[in-house]
Formats: sequence, C-alpha cells, structure tokens
Amino acid sequence: MTHYYLDKDNKAIPCSAEESYKYLNRNSRVVKQTKLEDGGLLSTVFLAVTVRDSEPPQLFETMLFPSTESISDEAKRYSTYEAALAGHDEWLKELTIDN
Repeated sequence: MTHYYLDKDNKAIPCSAEESYKYLNRNSRVVKQTKLEDGGLLSTVFLAVTVRDSEPPQLFETMLFPSTESISDEAKRYSTYEAALAGHDEWLKELTIDN
C-alpha cells in the first residue's frame, strides 16, 4: 500500500504513512459533494492510499449515497484530481438526465 498527499496543485505525491496521516488531519478528503433533489448525495473524495494495484494509482473515489436506507455499492475511481472532478460532474449529469 502506498500513501499520498495532495500538493498545492492537487497533484498526488507519494509519501510515508505518517506524512499522509498529517496531511489528512490538516485537510479535507472531500473533493466535491452534491446533494441530490431526492435527498441522496454524490460524493467524491481523495483516498490518500492505493486501494488496488493499478497503474496509474486510483486515488479518488466517487460514490452515490441514495436517499433511501439502501447501501450503494456503486463507486467510480480516478487517478487524478481533475479526472475526479470531471467524473463527478459527468455522473451528476447522468443522474439529472435519468430523473
């Protein structure tokens, strides 16, 4: 498992677990959150660690939390901050079109 922090340009930088922990204590993991009209939430966060072995590492995750009590297992992962923002907005657009 590799740990990361985001620099001032939101680029993921490999670091020690301690450095990553300190970064997360000083900064929010949240990249973007959108409350949906039906009460659900679309949330994109910085994971700060590699979740799976992949190249490039997938360090950002967008999840849909539905308004019902059901648990969503739907998630999309991204390797860059910019891709995570774009993915969030694209998923939001798809949700808006579906409603």
